[in-house]
Amino acid sequence: MIKEEYHTQIRELLGDRYTEYLELLERTPYRAFRVNTLKIDPDHFFELSGFQQKPVPFCENGFFYEEDIPIGNQLVYDTGLIYSQEPSAMAPAELLGVQPGERVLDLCAAPGSKTTQILEKMQNRGILIANEINAKRASVLLENTIRHGAENCIVINASPAAVTRCFPQYFDKILVDAPCSGEGMFRKEPYASEQWTPEYVQECALRQSEILEQAYLCLKPGGYLVYSTCTFNTTENEGVIRGFLKQHPDMELCPEPSLEQSDSCLKLTGKGFYRIFPMQQGEGQCFCRLHRTGSAGETTIPMLKNDRLPVKQMPETDTLNLKYPYYLIRNNTIYGSHVPFPDLSGLRVIREFVRIGEMRNNRFEPDHSIALRAEKPVSSVELSDDQYLRYMHGEPLSVPCAKGWHILTWHGYGAALGRSDGTVIKNKFPKQLRKKQR
Repeated sequence: MIKEEYHTQIRELLGDRYTEYLELLERTPYRAFRVNTLKIDPDHFFELSGFQQKPVPFCENGFFYEEDIPIGNQLVYDTGLIYSQEPSAMAPAELLGVQPGERVLDLCAAPGSKTTQILEKMQNRGILIANEINAKRASVLLENTIRHGAENCIVINASPAAVTRCFPQYFDKILVDAPCSGEGMFRKEPYASEQWTPEYVQECALRQSEILEQAYLCLKPGGYLVYSTCTFNTTENEGVIRGFLKQHPDMELCPEPSLEQSDSCLKLTGKGFYRIFPMQQGEGQCFCRLHRTGSAGETTIPMLKNDRLPVKQMPETDTLNLKYPYYLIRNNTIYGSHVPFPDLSGLRVIREFVRIGEMRNNRFEPDHSIALRAEKPVSSVELSDDQYLRYMHGEPLSVPCAKGWHILTWHGYGAALGRSDGTVIKNKFPKQLRKKQR
């Protein structure tokens, strides 16, 4: 049940479009996905999947899908070729304008929708720190980044203040997708309207201001920050940003010319603030971009010593394409990277670039995530639809191949790891990810 105080607020904000908004709340929510351009281009994806191509206006690789398509039960989802995401939530990461090679922070990252979108923009170059303060949500974030094929992402579970201590004035781009009162979720998630109160809005605004302050301390002069919420009220959006700008004269609102001229979002309170309502084919999002003026030299942080890879115990190095210029070995776990490993002392780190595997009793056990990397495997065993489904259920496969570890592929895309005795591939699909019979 939507409270009367909310009706009063949204009526004042929308004016003559208020009735249209209420009517749309009674309709089915929009559903969309992004094609993961780290792994596949949209044209090839639609040839492979047979899905209909209905573009989302907020994202060039975003597409709507019909309610009766079970995206989560599709093999294109399991291999990380797509990511299911509410369509209006695609807009903030687009506005951030990330480029390959940059240093990027996603400060409130779970479940990973915008994180994976940023990763697509970065093309596995540069470094992305994806942080989530809630440990349970951070584990979901980790799973989604692995499935997406990221190699330049570090996932951490820390408070914004802890992130600031480790990365002062370090990032070129920062996304703050702040926790909010969720007014844009009313149609999709009924509990959002039940928990909404004017007092909750004020509580959220205070927390958002605190998070934004920490993000500012991480942003280097000349950098850009996008602030977004999935709520509509001005308290959590314009109110938070105007208070922030008053405290930081070196920050300025940075309108996007293409959005100012576009009908894909509503500009209700002046230049630079953008809202997407159900009238614009999205559930709900408000966002803006800020620029930190000035310039500064390259900010550095301490780096860890590069470890030596125990290649004698890793005969699969070439077969599994485990060659990286940088390695980190911690508690018998081996990580690989294309860039040096930063010293993250004081932070709870749950993923450092690519988790290659573990040394167990002087024997190498590769990690599932290396099969899901975006790059095509140099050597692999191809699975049919039926074989892939059975493997995800935990079954071994009778497939003649060379002895040892193999990357298993589906249509050429990495899907899983398996170990063969020459005739049977033993199932190594992670038990926590296995699926029930469909």
